[in-house]
Amino acid sequence: MQMQTLETRGPWIDGHQTVTHLAPLVAICNRSEQVFAEAIQSSGSSEFRICVGRIRQLLNECGFQLRTEMARISAETRGVFDSDRVSLNQPSCQLVLSNLLENYRFVLRGPLPPHTRLMIRRQYQQLRRLCDELTDFVQALQGLLSDVGA
Repeated sequence: MQMQTLETRGPWIDGHQTVTHLAPLVAICNRSEQVFAEAIQSSGSSEFRICVGRIRQLLNECGFQLRTEMARISAETRGVFDSDRVSLNQPSCQLVLSNLLENYRFVLRGPLPPHTRLMIRRQYQQLRRLCDELTDFVQALQGLLSDVGA
């Protein structure tokens, strides 16, 4: 009598392919975190620093989780990617987040192991919420500035 096993991991996905797919996202998270660090240092608004600080902290956590996942999937291919493919010229915080979220959507459209997909989706949702908060904050600030200028 032959026993059948149930495959619980879904279709086999090449580790190198997954790492190659995730690597640019790590680079973007790292560069985005730097932009938010600069924004915190250059702002005189404590409310803005708090809002942006939460985003920076999440970017740090996401980058760490992505690097850990890449190492888990394939230690021998970890860190092999072209980080110059990602360029941010005079970025604003909103532009950086918009670019980052677009890259998350791109990664989510590709092949990923189920565990990795859940992690990326959770990170995307958290970043999306903070992006919405930043947008609301900036719009409120613009409204205040336009009231003062009128």
